[in-house]
Amino acid sequence: MQTSLSQNVAPPTPSGVSVLVEEITSLLDRVNAIDSHFLEVRRILVKTPFDPDDDFAQYRKKYLELVWKSRGIAGRAGVSGEDFCGDLLDLLLLNTNASKEERIRELEIAMAGWHTDGEQDSQLSQDFEELSNTLKTFGIALTEQVARANDTEARLRSEIDRLDAEIARMDVRKSVSDQLLPVISGACHRARHSCQRIGIIPTLYVPLQVQRRHR
Repeated sequence: MQTSLSQNVAPPTPSGVSVLVEEITSLLDRVNAIDSHFLEVRRILVKTPFDPDDDFAQYRKKYLELVWKSRGIAGRAGVSGEDFCGDLLDLLLLNTNASKEERIRELEIAMAGWHTDGEQDSQLSQDFEELSNTLKTFGIALTEQVARANDTEARLRSEIDRLDAEIARMDVRKSVSDQLLPVISGACHRARHSCQRIGIIPTLYVPLQVQRRHR
């Protein structure tokens, strides 16, 4: 809503104008700093590979869109600030040939532009806030997912260690069996021959003979 400036107002003092210019210049510096920060984040995001189907890739796309909108507002703010600190102040304070009505009209036009930019900036701030909240939710979900993955990895690693230990024990048992088998076989062979020499049929030998006959 525009506010008419046609009422009688006291002319600004030089000191008041100087303070106003300093405040506007400081504000523009902050705008430029924020713009530079947004661009730095954009540069990092552009260089970071993402799966096109990943949720974060969509968040990056949204952020890049907001950055370009922000740059447009920052650019208009810079131009408006320079115009205000330059031509507009000259018109309001130094141009004695301009009528009061003309000065008020130019100032109201400038204020209308500032109001429009302010509304766009407010909407952009809301968009950034919504994106920020979405990223926070995404970050929490991602952290929980990573924690679950780490737990699963720990359980699998424990199971793998247990299986490795079991396989090692099986290898040891197999090695012992391989070493004992020739000894047992040799002992049985010697016992069988000893029994044959003294006329005793070895009981372990009989089933073997029976099995061979059936074959």
